[in-house]
Amino acid sequence: AGERVRLRLVNVCNASIYALKLEGLKADLITLDGQPVAPRDVSSEPMLFSPAQRIDLAVAADPDHQGKASLRSLRRDGSDELAGFVIEPSSTGAGKNPDPIRLPDNPLPKTLDRSGALNIEVKMEGGAMGLLRSAVYKGRKLGIDELIQVKSIWALAGVTGLPEKPLFSARRGQSVVLNLINETAWPHPMHIHGFHFSVLERNGKPMAGAPWRDTELIMPRETVLLGFVADNPGKWLLHCHTLEHAAAGMITWFEVTA
Repeated sequence: AGERVRLRLVNVCNASIYALKLEGLKADLITLDGQPVAPRDVSSEPMLFSPAQRIDLAVAADPDHQGKASLRSLRRDGSDELAGFVIEPSSTGAGKNPDPIRLPDNPLPKTLDRSGALNIEVKMEGGAMGLLRSAVYKGRKLGIDELIQVKSIWALAGVTGLPEKPLFSARRGQSVVLNLINETAWPHPMHIHGFHFSVLERNGKPMAGAPWRDTELIMPRETVLLGFVADNPGKWLLHCHTLEHAAAGMITWFEVTA
């Protein structure tokens, strides 16, 4: 008790989305997806945690608390223990209220030029109870019955699976704004390779000061604007990190030219 530990959580599940809750521990959130954030007490706050996301916590026990603490996954009718922690008696002089940890920011380009940004609309379609009626598959437009036959039932921007041509091409240093429109009945953890982004708007509401991440959970029927600076030349994936969705078509790519 009284000792502070850095706890890194990584959701390596292919599809499971958790609502995490700590019991018997005090915790400050200090990074999301590897990017430092202003410390925030999440001791009593459920943390939504999707595939591919990472959370770093500065964890401490109450010096007067002994026994077992836990990390739990909440569900409608209770919770399940994911990990247990044994809390031992504190040594003499152990601090009760350590100062929050503020990690230095990584050198990300954080100034978005919205006036000169490349704006890309990406409709997310498919799945049970979805609105997908047809999509381009390997260069051919197929109806939903044909898409089911080839096991490709999710689409991004009207295309299912990796297309031959990129979704977009950006110049190095250009700002990019992705307008992700989830027209499905399912949540999707959308993941971008090579970059970290900030959520600019959610359902039309500005999100000032949103953290920098590389995976954002987009709920059914939500519209989310993501912004980033295309400073990393190459060919990069954009996909749902529910891996069954990616394997069945919810995956595309873009390029950044030097």
